[in-house]
Amino acid sequence: RDRPRTQKLVEEVIAAVERADGNQCKESALWQALRNEAIEKRVRDFLWKTLHGAHRVGRYWDHIPGWEERALCRACGTTEDMEHILLKCSAPGQELIWKLSCALLAKRALTLPREMTLAFVLGSPLHEQKREDGSVNRGDTRLLRIVVSETAYLIWKLRCERVIEWDRTRPGRTLLRNLKINGRRQ
Repeated sequence: RDRPRTQKLVEEVIAAVERADGNQCKESALWQALRNEAIEKRVRDFLWKTLHGAHRVGRYWDHIPGWEERALCRACGTTEDMEHILLKCSAPGQELIWKLSCALLAKRALTLPREMTLAFVLGSPLHEQKREDGSVNRGDTRLLRIVVSETAYLIWKLRCERVIEWDRTRPGRTLLRNLKINGRRQ
């Protein structure tokens, strides 16, 4: 079945990976990378659904009578698409989580692009970190893939808690739990 939106996003992901890493890759490599067991299954499922536009966000709600307001972010008032949720939303949590992820990556001298895009995030299973001699640094590659994909998934989970209207007066339970876990590991 032809899926033009998925195809367009896949092309953007491949281009983002090529820009970031200088690697030429094919569409089949992206789908294969989404099976990489270094990334948890729930996170791989999230990435796959995002590539296919299967999450019920943004324009999904525009044509459902009585639910049109769900297309908009309550915190920002703009269309709540996946790029907005993961990278642009002003609701508490997203910016902090990306900062913590950047700090973790910095311990291995890894950096994320200054201007993150949804395509870069969705391409996380394809990213490779190379040594000066051009060989792939497997440890750094694995770390980058896991941190970027898990960060996106955590932000998604926090957004879901917020939209379902669990207690809005304090940080989400998922954020607190993960910060506690990360604090024990340091």
